[in-house]
Amino acid sequence: MNRKRASMTLTTAGRPHDARSGATRPLTLALACAAPLLVLVDYTAPMVTLPQTTRDLGAGPSGPAWALNAIALGLAALLLIAGDLADNYGRRRIYLAGMWALAAASVMAALSVNTAMFVTARLAQGAASAGLLTASLGAVGHAFPEGRERLRATGRYGAMLGLGIATGPVISGAVAAVTSWRTVYWV
Repeated sequence: MNRKRASMTLTTAGRPHDARSGATRPLTLALACAAPLLVLVDYTAPMVTLPQTTRDLGAGPSGPAWALNAIALGLAALLLIAGDLADNYGRRRIYLAGMWALAAASVMAALSVNTAMFVTARLAQGAASAGLLTASLGAVGHAFPEGRERLRATGRYGAMLGLGIATGPVISGAVAAVTSWRTVYWV
């Protein structure tokens, strides 16, 4: 039952639809590639804004380390669980839940009044990122089951990982220079 449910997606009309059809593959790939880009931009965002963030939040000596690494802890802790949930309950559901959770955690980070609240928000961002990454890569594997097309699709997915790492600090630095570190999380 789970395999059949995982292999089907719903069209806008609500009818079952095979995700491997040619009509949904470009959209699947675009949405799947958006996830690692967004996750890695978010992951690397505080690298440039960390001094300003920890100063504004009154962080102690260990505050900067927690502020920077909390997202990695949340991501690592829930990566396998998120993958299992995506396989058993549907990649689309976990992808959407991850997007909403990432948005909520980003709002929490932007509204943080102390280090503990900011670190908690970054932990939640990591947990949400785990859902996004596992669901999106699973969707790519399902939509492109084998051959040359799968190589191209996973290559594009991998390129978004690198692009996110490269652009995250640049984007957050530019946004923070014009406004504040809080705006980075609102964006």
